[in-house]
Amino acid sequence: MYSVMESIRRFAGRLTIAFSAAILLVLPGVASAAWATNNITISTLGTQTFNNGNADQNHAGTAIGNWTSTMTATVWSGGALDYFSGYTWAMASQSAIAGVTYTDSSSGQSYPVYPTGVPNIGVVVGIADAGVSTLKPFTAAWTQVWTGSAWGSVGFGTRARLVATGPLRAGTYTIPAQIVASLKATSDAAGTSLTGSVATLSISGATVTVTAQSCVVTAGKNQVVTLPTVSVGNFHGVGSSPSAANSFNMQLSCPAGIALYATMTDATTPGNTGNYLTLSPATTSATGVGVQIYANGSTSPVSFGPDSSYPGNTNQWYVGGSASSPSTAYNIPFTVRYVQTAATMTAGSVEALATITFSYQ
Repeated sequence: MYSVMESIRRFAGRLTIAFSAAILLVLPGVASAAWATNNITISTLGTQTFNNGNADQNHAGTAIGNWTSTMTATVWSGGALDYFSGYTWAMASQSAIAGVTYTDSSSGQSYPVYPTGVPNIGVVVGIADAGVSTLKPFTAAWTQVWTGSAWGSVGFGTRARLVATGPLRAGTYTIPAQIVASLKATSDAAGTSLTGSVATLSISGATVTVTAQSCVVTAGKNQVVTLPTVSVGNFHGVGSSPSAANSFNMQLSCPAGIALYATMTDATTPGNTGNYLTLSPATTSATGVGVQIYANGSTSPVSFGPDSSYPGNTNQWYVGGSASSPSTAYNIPFTVRYVQTAATMTAGSVEALATITFSYQ
């Protein structure tokens, strides 16, 4: 601000008039510290439904419900004559979920997907200047949203959408309210000069109801299989098995359109991916021996994998069915045998534990 003094002298009549004027210069700059900072909440996620098809089908990157309507909100506000010139920025509050993106069909924009705290459900958020209709994604680093100047207020347009990040079983899922991004304004393109308080962008809570098809185990869910007693002399080296064996069956009823897969897991050593079960702590004295399981008529023993229904799980095997199958009842036979696992064996009781996890694809 500066003053200008001007004098006008009218010599005829010897009248002298003097006056001063205060002139306010508004220099290009940034929002002043006096500007108020407001947070934003996208509050229209509400209740969503998702038809997942087969319960374990992987729908990573598939939208759940629609985009929320675009909400325009003021983030920094001053008086009517307050002037802002600079940049606005957004930064995700969490790292994106690795390997999953969502592509918006209307704009072609590819969005990183961020966790919501609910397994296999993520969220994508679009953001832009309040006056721009095409919204864009932001990242876990500061993303420039807008540059320009404005009088009185500066804000954003925002919208959100839930996205599947993996298989979803039937049920109701509650998404908690949470902060999804930080917002700031700066005076330079490097984004280093903060003009005021950092604001937050949040989503309100939401509910997702998933419908999905799955099979039902109708018989053989929990079983104890007793193997015959054999002598050490019945084994003939590592990998050999005596003829003594026992069998059991499991039965499932599946709706139409399901390809059924299974994974068996060594309950004593869940990380075991070999083809024989390790002995449980209940085993007494016996060493150099394990238990092998043959499934669904195979002549090769099952190799074990993690307790997971995720499609493509390690050592997951195909049981039957396809997307075009009618409703099907399955009877799955299993055979259990001893196997020699070391050159030296000692006699004793043997116990091993296994679980089976079915995957509906």
